[in-house]
Amino acid sequence: GRVAVYELLTISDKMREGLVKRANLEMLRKIARATKHRTIQQEGIAAVVRGITAINELQRILKQ
Repeated sequence: GRVAVYELLTISDKMREGLVKRANLEMLRKIARATKHRTIQQEGIAAVVRGITAINELQRILKQ
């Protein structure tokens, strides 16, 4: 079977404010980290740790 590994950004009030003000990418990343956003790489690592997927599969999808 296949398992989806994805990144989901929930738009918080701070993120919305940053988007409206057209903050630069680094500021938006900082806001995301402050609200505990996890990247697709972090989600993939969590799936490997939980035994849902293998490290070689994670490496394959992250190269794309």
